[in-house]
Formats: sequence, structure tokens, C-alpha cells
Amino acid sequence: MPSLLPQEISGEIICYLHNDKYTLKRCSLAWPSFTAVCQSRLFSKVIMRAYKSRCRERVGSSASSFKRILDTSPHIAGYVACLKIFDTPFVAEMGLAEEWVSKDDGLAACLLRLTHLKALLITRTDAMKLPSLVCLELMGCPLALLERARGGTGLQHLTLRCPVGRILDSAWSALFSIADTVAARIQPVSLALHSEDKAMFLELIMRPVLMLDLSKLRRLAVHAGIGASLTSGHGAVAQLLRVCARTLEELIFYPSSDGEPSFQHACMHFCSSRS
Repeated sequence: MPSLLPQEISGEIICYLHNDKYTLKRCSLAWPSFTAVCQSRLFSKVIMRAYKSRCRERVGSSASSFKRILDTSPHIAGYVACLKIFDTPFVAEMGLAEEWVSKDDGLAACLLRLTHLKALLITRTDAMKLPSLVCLELMGCPLALLERARGGTGLQHLTLRCPVGRILDSAWSALFSIADTVAARIQPVSLALHSEDKAMFLELIMRPVLMLDLSKLRRLAVHAGIGASLTSGHGAVAQLLRVCARTLEELIFYPSSDGEPSFQHACMHFCSSRS
């Protein structure tokens, strides 16, 4: 049945309902003229995670369910702009022997179809080479994953929060050889680094120097956390600043309090204008 409502009124109705997923779904099913616009709102952000079935041996994922949706309605993949994936934090709770992201066929199939993805929120990344990827936030990930990010992409905004794992001394030579290949590395314009672990802070600062191409970095945010070494930690920040000094326009720096509460909330924010 053709729509009897002007496009302006239809758009206003959808605007009112944009946060009401239940009503959007009903409109999508009940009125064909609303189907496309409702689906674009419903699937703009997709959350995937593993789940445990009633039978302990069986573990599935919402990715498999979403794959079945894409199999029947492939155009929906074009609506997904943001993908959020829950990974390792749930492994122990679910009794899994290992993480599910790299093992899930449904997730891999979905990632290949999400060609318009703009933001990925994930604890580890199997999708760094998506050509449309612009923003990536890694939380609780091994810093070694940056090595797997070689090969470019359009990634511009990178955030690394509370990484885990330490680099082996024997791996430093390999990292320096990778650092020599500037063209093969991610080239962000915005970089945010945050670690509350003083043992990890130095590595968090030094790893981007080795693994990323910082020649076009314009914005840098560093949160040293409480207890990071004032000497080695802040010295590493100074070295990072020297690397990107020619292009840096904005610096947000939360220095370490080194255990002194009076400095806990100190922050330095510098901006420069470049013609």
C-alpha cells in the first residue's frame, strides 16, 4: 500500500521514535514505506557477544544470529556504522577454554560484509583492515596487537586503554625492524593513551613510537595514572612529544601523581594553531 504521508511527516515520526527500538521494529514490519528508514536506525549500532546455552557444552554467539539476518536481508549490512564486540572479559564467567572472537565463524562472516563500518569497539581486533574504519578503541588488549594492524586502512583516531601483557626483550629487535617500514604502519591523526598500571605505562608510551607512523599526528592525550614513574614515565612522554612535535596541534596530559593525592587531578592542555 503506497504511503499517504508526506516525506516530511514520515521523517518527523521517525525522529520521535529514534530511541524506541520496539516501536521502530513494529513500524518496520507493519508499514513498508517505513521499513528502510526504521532498519537504518535499528541496525546503526550492533552489539555482539558470546552466550552460553542451557547445555553447558554448547556456546553460541549473537554474531551467528546476526549472520542469519544478513543471509536473508544482505542490505542491512550497509546500515551498520558502529560495531561493539565483547570478548575476553566473559570467558572465565562462561567456562570457556579460550576467547571466542577468533573462533566464531559467524563473526568472521559478518565482518566481511560490514563495508560501511565507521567505529569498532572491541577488546581485541580482527577487523583492523576494514577500508572504511576511522575510529578504533582497544580496552584491555595486548599491545602486540598493534603489530597485526600493519597494512594501512583509513584509521585516524586510535585509543589504547589499560593494556595487558609485557613485551619480551627478544622481540625488541623485531619491533625496530618493523618501525623502519613507515608505509606499512597505521598513521593516526589522533592518539589517546591511558594506563593505571605503572609497570605497563612505559611500554604503552614507547610502543606507538615503534609500531605507528606518527608523522601526521595532530592530537595526543596521555593519562599517566597514579603511581607511574615520574622519571622514566614522564621522560617517555617527552620522547613521544619529540617524535610528533612537527605536526602536533593539541596535547592533553594527565601527569602521574606518583602516589601524591594533591596532584591526582592535575592536567595540562595545550593547543596550537598552524597555518
